[in-house]
Amino acid sequence: MATMLSIALGLVGTFVVPAFENVFTSFGNDLPSATAAVLRGAKWSWLPTVAALGLSLLRAITGNPAQGKTARSIRNAFIALCVIDIILFVYVIRALYLPIFHLGSIV
Repeated sequence: MATMLSIALGLVGTFVVPAFENVFTSFGNDLPSATAAVLRGAKWSWLPTVAALGLSLLRAITGNPAQGKTARSIRNAFIALCVIDIILFVYVIRALYLPIFHLGSIV
C-alpha cells in the first residue's frame, strides 16, 4: 500500500501539479501559502516513491521472515511511509483547491 501511495503521490507531483501551476499563474493573484509551498515542492514529489521502492527492494533482499528485528524495522518504515504519504496527499489536494475557493470569494 505504501508503494502504491508513493507512486500516486509522485505522479500527482510530476503531472498534475504543473498543470495546476499554469492555471494558477493565469489568475494573476497571489497564491495561498499552502499552494505556493506545494508548487515549490512538486519537484521533490518523487522522493517518497524512491523510498518505497528502496524499502521494497530491501524487503526482497532480506526475505520476509515472520519475526526478527529487520522485518519489524522494515514493516515500521512502511507504516511510517504510508502515514506520511496519506498526510502529504491530503495536503496537496487541499492546497491545489485553495486558490479556486479564494477566487470564488473575490468574484
